[in-house]
Amino acid sequence: MNTKGITLIETIVAMGIFAIAIAGLYALFNLGTRVLGDNRSRIDATALSNKRMEMIRNLSYDDIGTVSGIPPGTIERTEITTINGIDYTITTDVIYIDDPFDGIAGEVPDDLFNADYKRIRIEVTWENMMNDLPVILITDVSPKGLETALSGGTISFTVFDALGDPVSTADVHIENTDIVPIIDIDTQTTANGKLTLPGAPPSLESYDIIVSKAGYSTDQTYEVDLVDNPNPDPPPLTVFDGVVTEKSFSIDLLSTLTINTYTTESAPLGNIDFALQGSKIIGTDGDEAPIYKYSVAQATDASGQLVLNDMEWDTYDFIIDNIGINYDIAGANLPLPISILPDTSHSVEIFLAPHTDHSILVTVRGETGDLIEDASLHLTSIVPPYDNTQVTSSYGQTFFSDLSNINYDLNVQADGYDEYDMEIMVEDATTLDIFLTEST
Repeated sequence: MNTKGITLIETIVAMGIFAIAIAGLYALFNLGTRVLGDNRSRIDATALSNKRMEMIRNLSYDDIGTVSGIPPGTIERTEITTINGIDYTITTDVIYIDDPFDGIAGEVPDDLFNADYKRIRIEVTWENMMNDLPVILITDVSPKGLETALSGGTISFTVFDALGDPVSTADVHIENTDIVPIIDIDTQTTANGKLTLPGAPPSLESYDIIVSKAGYSTDQTYEVDLVDNPNPDPPPLTVFDGVVTEKSFSIDLLSTLTINTYTTESAPLGNIDFALQGSKIIGTDGDEAPIYKYSVAQATDASGQLVLNDMEWDTYDFIIDNIGINYDIAGANLPLPISILPDTSHSVEIFLAPHTDHSILVTVRGETGDLIEDASLHLTSIVPPYDNTQVTSSYGQTFFSDLSNINYDLNVQADGYDEYDMEIMVEDATTLDIFLTEST
């Protein structure tokens, strides 16, 4: 007997297809609504930027500048305006331009009057922007008649990365509270990593500079701190009237460093306190000892791990309080100190042995720095008598513990390399790098 109709399965499939279609239509409708809303917001933002630009055009040339800026003026750098329930942030930047048409200050030919004209940049942003594209207007304004001498000096920055390539759109903060009116500027480098600011008021070691960028390290000048940094390097900049003050800064992408601490039997060893110290120096103390840019007390967690996601490219040393922690560094999969490159991830495994008063960690390398595995190290002394032979690990290292504070004779042998002999004085936790010459 023939029957007409649809089955339950067909009904469920049809409902599923209908639901998918409705979801797609809703997503399309929602996207269309967002696009229309963003277009309306962009129209309002464009109107605000045009209004701000028209207001600036009605100012006298001397008044065109931002409060606490270079050049100074009557314009607030940042203002917030609300239209139809949306907050719009209006940011205005004004800088002097040294046009290369008549020379550049400090170069050949030299431009003695280098504040040729002013460049105005207006940026309007708002909440929930699509594609993060603000409305930007840029224009130049010139003084009436011929250019004239401008009091003040010129600050010229160049921002490089670790390879010496220019960093474009790097954020530059300039502050000087020792003059009236004060200077407080946030601006960016150009596509060639440069920033030139003519018309900076003369001031002695008082221009504080901080250079940064999202996802990058930070470089800056440092104020004198009689306790923590009495001799900063570099100190705040000095600007002289009619002189170009040049300064370069270096920033690059941050890296990740994962540190794992183990026993010499490769068992995780947790809650180990240590200090991580870089090699970059930002000054010296009263005894002319270096003050390091990065010197931070750290600790691995209960599982013996620590992950650091914001490490600047540098060479870092792992420093442990042998007596306080009661461990000695007995080796690492990456020889210490650790060299970190920009935008990389590094994982270092550090092996710790119970502390003894005197020990030696030996790393054996070839002439090009490659680590040598299975090298034989024979360490001896006569008084007190000591005779011990060990081989290097896959990391080219071996560790002698429970030694005395005396001179030892060390013999090193490895296949394909010349034999090496030396005398070494062991004191506290001694480290030694040995470079072997390939046999001829």
